[in-house]
Amino acid sequence: MSTTPTSTKINSEAKILVLGGTGLVGSHFLKEAQESSFISKIITISRRELPPQFGSLSKLSSIVEPDTAKWDHIISQMESFDIVFSGIGTTKGDAKGFENQKLIDHDLNLNLAKASKAKGVKIFMMVTSFNNPYLTLAFPYFALKKQIEDDIIKLGFQKTIFLRPGPLVGDRSLLKPKQSFASTMSSIIASVTYNTPCSSLLGVSIKAQEVAEAGMFLLETNVHLEGVQYVTSQEMFELAYALEGI
Repeated sequence: MSTTPTSTKINSEAKILVLGGTGLVGSHFLKEAQESSFISKIITISRRELPPQFGSLSKLSSIVEPDTAKWDHIISQMESFDIVFSGIGTTKGDAKGFENQKLIDHDLNLNLAKASKAKGVKIFMMVTSFNNPYLTLAFPYFALKKQIEDDIIKLGFQKTIFLRPGPLVGDRSLLKPKQSFASTMSSIIASVTYNTPCSSLLGVSIKAQEVAEAGMFLLETNVHLEGVQYVTSQEMFELAYALEGI
């Protein structure tokens, strides 16, 4: 994990905007935010209602707007908040083509990040993907993930954290019953390789809950640091394992 050790100020109890809260990692992150003494209020914007199990989150204020083109305007009109967590992302299969995937994974994320920066947000945390220069050159998907990271960095948040998980382990059926073939296969591969020697060959399979746990811990402990931080799947896996023993 790399970061620049300079400091910034933020409230000891922070308000957080969670984007992609109906997704696999985002749904777990909502639960972590609810349990964190560091977070005083959770705001979500989503295309559809959150599943019923989130009705018990007392800190949660949910905004539903099916048209994502309106989300940046919604952010501009919201009360002030301190942190953004984005778990927004899709697959080429679910988006019905790579260009449509780019509209969500890159364009939507970037527009919402710009609106948040204009709002005065200091910290931006985003779930991207495990990556390296070879993958970026060889595969459009990984090039897309690197592009959104680079473009977010250019916005100049005081603190930017990229969570880079490998294949995600978790039950998507309650969140989105109909999955593309690629999403289904990815889930199977992640489950089969989780915590096995061959997991590292695929970028280290990790539970979505572990990504959320690691992300919240980093917000709580690194909140006064500035700079850009990349957190690998292996680092998140080890951090979540350590947290279980506390």
